[in-house]
Amino acid sequence: MTVATFDDVVGQSAAARGLRETLAADRLGHALLLVGPRGVGQEDLVAALAAALNCPDATDGQGCGTCATCTRIARASHPAVVTFRPEGANHLVDSVREEWIPTASRTLVDGRRRVCRVVEADRMNESTQNAFLKVLEEPPPSTIWVLETTTVAPLLDTILSRCRRIDLTAWSTADLAVRARDLGVDDDRVPALVRAAQGSPDRLAEFTQVECPTCGLVRGGAGMDPSELPRTCDNTKCKGRSEGQGPVLETGLVRARHLGVVTRLRIEGPIAVGAVAAEVLAWADARATAEEQRQAAEVERLNESFGERGWPPGMRTRLKARHHREQRQVRLEAINRFLEEFGLHLRDLVAMSSGGDPADVVNLDADHLAEDAAAVPVPTALAALAEIPAIQEAVVVNSAQPQLQLERLLLPVAVAVFASTRAA
Repeated sequence: MTVATFDDVVGQSAAARGLRETLAADRLGHALLLVGPRGVGQEDLVAALAAALNCPDATDGQGCGTCATCTRIARASHPAVVTFRPEGANHLVDSVREEWIPTASRTLVDGRRRVCRVVEADRMNESTQNAFLKVLEEPPPSTIWVLETTTVAPLLDTILSRCRRIDLTAWSTADLAVRARDLGVDDDRVPALVRAAQGSPDRLAEFTQVECPTCGLVRGGAGMDPSELPRTCDNTKCKGRSEGQGPVLETGLVRARHLGVVTRLRIEGPIAVGAVAAEVLAWADARATAEEQRQAAEVERLNESFGERGWPPGMRTRLKARHHREQRQVRLEAINRFLEEFGLHLRDLVAMSSGGDPADVVNLDADHLAEDAAAVPVPTALAALAEIPAIQEAVVVNSAQPQLQLERLLLPVAVAVFASTRAA
């Protein structure tokens, strides 16, 4: 659920208060740099900023939160907010020249000020940063740039000097617990999911996603109001549909599947490796399908604004290319999420095998922790952990076959588990 006022921003009260005071004093400038962990409220801050800049009834540095402009910004359906994400491993020079700069320079039809959000700005290489620097040095008067990064080390001093830095922090346990209950998490599951979220409300929201048990289509996550989630699968291609209605969506299937990989390998043996990898990729494809449906809604909104034949020249082609890149990125992020969660589970198993307190593991709600820890030799777990960054680079940077890369990761674990189980 994205917010539309600084008062509604949770977990980043200092940053929200500072931005509001800056706006009230009319000292905003043209570029901000948000530095902190991913998914800790950047989207909410950007929405609150955009609402303050565009709300017709804004007062004291923030929007009213209730008008049509604020509501549309909160629902991520207003053209005043534009988000640029990495394409694969990096932001591309061509994207800066062909999309970022034209978008920032285009007259804003609906609203007064445009906020251009650059996610993971540290993934601009030097050439991309130099191309971006041109528009940062001579910014269009109606555009505010917001760069988000976990580290400033890769960014050029010439970019840093032109941005106002705002530091963000991981959410507190208390704030995450409140958000978990807002997301409909049962009280008995709150401690475990808050621990697993590791300070990120976006990660916490992903734990509450609902999934179709038949086709794997996923709904929900960061920015989604749980009351708006469908109860049944709306994928028209789902094989589980009966009399025009899809299967009932379930919560927690993704997390249970990711944390259950070692258990499955322990029970089924190495033969399960191919199936596990295929299921991860099917889930990633389902995430891309959900993104495709979101994009269809975006096209529909633009058709309402411009008409079928009134789109600006080249805009439809650029949008189609961007949508293709976004779908690919969503798929890669899903694969990366599996790798991260699998890695956290392996760390928990190493900790338990080394005499750690079971209460200190990250994934408190993982089933069969003791059995999995006994089955996976510590050297095997450590080797797999060391291999995960290479797998991520191979898939994201080098476009290697993800099925083969996942099997490359899982097979040594499966063989070691099979051998230790037989020996026992």
